[in-house]
Amino acid sequence: MRALYACGCGLYCKSRRSRFCAGHHMKGMWDSFSKEKQETIRKRHSTASKKVWKNTAYRRKLLPQIIARVTSQSFINKRRKNHVAGCIKRSADLQYRAALKVAVNTPRMKALRRKFGIRSIRAKKLKPNGAELALRQILNNLFPRQFVLNVRAKKLVGGKIPDFVHRRLKLVVEMFGNYYHGEYRTGRSKREEESKRIRELWAAGYYTVIIWESELSNPDVVRKRVRRAMYKAARQ
Repeated sequence: MRALYACGCGLYCKSRRSRFCAGHHMKGMWDSFSKEKQETIRKRHSTASKKVWKNTAYRRKLLPQIIARVTSQSFINKRRKNHVAGCIKRSADLQYRAALKVAVNTPRMKALRRKFGIRSIRAKKLKPNGAELALRQILNNLFPRQFVLNVRAKKLVGGKIPDFVHRRLKLVVEMFGNYYHGEYRTGRSKREEESKRIRELWAAGYYTVIIWESELSNPDVVRKRVRRAMYKAARQ
């Protein structure tokens, strides 16, 4: 009676020498297995490979084949081709960045940025950080569908890109990180940093609410400040 393959695929061995099925890893058959069965097969193969590799005679027989394959001219050419392709891609990326930097700093682009109040085009590639996402969740819970996350500069206020903009009122909410807006980095105290941003946005006619990263753990503080500013903006 023929024995089953040791890989656990359920098929019978075609010969006494073959203990593992050569086709069980094919996509059609492999996808038909459950995840538990796939994991069991991987563990069996790993155990069998480690057991076989402990055999000194097997290693002496296999190592020269591996060395010959790695040192073959075809393998070297393939590695060299992949390396050259990677270098070309990196060079193309550097050239693109350099060209973009030159294009952004042309007199025409500078004039357009001054005309529309755009300080930088980097904002179009920005993504919200963890603190901004946490504040968005708090605002959505306290004031549903009233504030919009403005990271990608859809709304410019006085040449600045506020973090959150009210849908109807002239009100913005800024998320200040403890490090990037702290005294260690800016050289200004918290009060001075807040006053600077409030003056800049007030010149454009917008009320500003500043929430620090350390205040996110207390939603009541956010609710009181935002509600007070909404009352002032509504009376404007």
